[in-house]
This record gives sequence, C-alpha cells and structure tokens, in this order.
Amino acid sequence: MAKVTHMVMDEHLLSRIDEWAGKLGISRSELVRQACQRFLTSLQEKAYVQAYLEVPESSDAGEAQVGLMAEVMGQEADVNASR
Repeated sequence: MAKVTHMVMDEHLLSRIDEWAGKLGISRSELVRQACQRFLTSLQEKAYVQAYLEVPESSDAGEAQVGLMAEVMGQEADVNASR
C-alpha cells in the first residue's frame, strides 16, 4: 500500500530530480522511489560485505561445503545413472 509523504528538499536538488525525471519520462515520485530503493539495496549489500569481513568463513567451513557438494553431486549422478 502506498502512502503519501511530504519532505523538505533543497531547491537545487529538486530541480535536478525534475530534470532527470523528465529525461527518463517518469514522475518525480517514481524517480525518488527508485533512488531510495537503490540506496537501501546498496546499504544492505554493504552491511552484508562488512559482516562477512568481520567474520569470514574458516577453511574448515569451506572444506565442509566442498564435501557436502561432492556428496550431493554424487547422489544426483546416481539418480541420473538409474534413469
């Protein structure tokens, strides 16, 4: 559900938003929605990377994943061979 919001914005920024919205053939609201969505997605991706850097996978975890993958692939090969 969409909600109407009101915000204070610098005139120069608003002018640039209107300029780009016109070039793209979209409304000011659509441009702001898209910009906000991209910004929030970027923040989420940065937070994920930061969390990974703070607690990287150990080599043991990587080896366990390789072993699990080999086991799964072996099971799939057995199923395909029986067809």
